[in-house]
Amino acid sequence: MANFKEIFKRSDVQKLIALIFILIVLYIIRDLISIVLLTTIFSYLAVKIASKINRWTKIPYGFSVLIFFIVSIIVFVMAFTFIVPTLVKQFAVIPDEVMKVVKNFPDIKKYLNDTYQNLDLLNELTKNWKSLLESGWDTLNVIGSVLSKVLLSIFLSFIFAI
Repeated sequence: MANFKEIFKRSDVQKLIALIFILIVLYIIRDLISIVLLTTIFSYLAVKIASKINRWTKIPYGFSVLIFFIVSIIVFVMAFTFIVPTLVKQFAVIPDEVMKVVKNFPDIKKYLNDTYQNLDLLNELTKNWKSLLESGWDTLNVIGSVLSKVLLSIFLSFIFAI
């Protein structure tokens, strides 16, 4: 029994046990790891920047944190409002570019015409409408999940930074 206690007193064994414990904790919170990491990053940034704002302007620390998060949310919203319309415009150009390729290359046009003749689009659409709808719904769920994780992380980091 004394040998067993001495094994646990060794520093390498203690480090291994600590590593195993950390891995077990990370495995338990694997679904929340993105929120934890984002919250940690936002909190670290908020504390560092709010301390610098406090030091330079002599305004209270809590107000500095509030200023940081207001600016962060404004930047997030502005980025979202500028990026989404740009992506929509770029995706809207794709059909026109495909038509240009089809017009410029007759072999591709012939292949697409043959494929279109063999394809019963209405029949395929009626058979697969449910999977198409589920695919769109899943995409919206993923986008909503990412946005909710980011907003929850910002909120939690605001609480931790104050």
